[in-house]
Amino acid sequence: MHVISAMTGREAVLVATRDVAAFGRVVSPRGYRTRELIPVCINIKRPWDAFADGIGRDRLSRAVAAAEALQLVAGVSRPQLLQRIAPAFSRYTNEDGDFDGAYGPRVGDAMPDVVRRLSKDADTRQAVIPIWQPQDVHRQESRDYPCTLTLHFLVRDGKLRLIVTMRSNDVWLGLPYDIFMFTQLQCTVARVIGVEVGLYSHVSHSLHMYERDSARASRLQVPPPEHEVTRLDGIATVPFYATERFPAAPSAAVVWESVRQRAERIIDGAYVTPMTDTERWYVDALGRYA
Repeated sequence: MHVISAMTGREAVLVATRDVAAFGRVVSPRGYRTRELIPVCINIKRPWDAFADGIGRDRLSRAVAAAEALQLVAGVSRPQLLQRIAPAFSRYTNEDGDFDGAYGPRVGDAMPDVVRRLSKDADTRQAVIPIWQPQDVHRQESRDYPCTLTLHFLVRDGKLRLIVTMRSNDVWLGLPYDIFMFTQLQCTVARVIGVEVGLYSHVSHSLHMYERDSARASRLQVPPPEHEVTRLDGIATVPFYATERFPAAPSAAVVWESVRQRAERIIDGAYVTPMTDTERWYVDALGRYA
């Protein structure tokens, strides 16, 4: 296995892109010439600093990153929002205008149980979400097969780790957004269950780059020392005011539902208060698209 250790998302994307270009084997799935590394594990030590800006990655969209991360946390799919941001997304929708492989609904149904398991047993190994489903195996034709297989949350040494396993990962087009949205989900879950954020591990069975993107990818560079970093630590939990009659603290699943609704309100352009710096980044990123 090819292993990459990075402090931040931008470092991970930079090193992964260079490694695929340098060491990838040439294959041509569906007739498209591609360089591919199999398998690859990328470890990121600071998941709250995962947006890959500052390395010369042209057309990296804050709006797309914000929309995808919020949909994941909210457990929803908003094809129209993504198409407003980038019309090219329409190439991946089905006849009903939906994405067959949208992550939000697949992850959303499982999240209450995930936070419940993590809160009940800090050492549990059962906080797993399968994204690839049997219908994806049996579906004969689709414009949007999910690239991600599973998410596995683990609390170790008092910190929440997340291991994401992917069957296929485009290092140029997809990796910067995948890393960002999954680490933002990790940060949000950590806030809900009240632990620190630990290592993020991103395992790709096929990490690849199409030949058409190689020239642009070769221009990536280390960010300058003065590059400003914004810590993005997920969607905030909101205070619960227990009544005198029922003083017990809310369950993690109840808190998660409040956070899920908060993320959905930001997607839909509704005002949330008080707003954290991370949430303000989301609002500013979506801007006129929400």
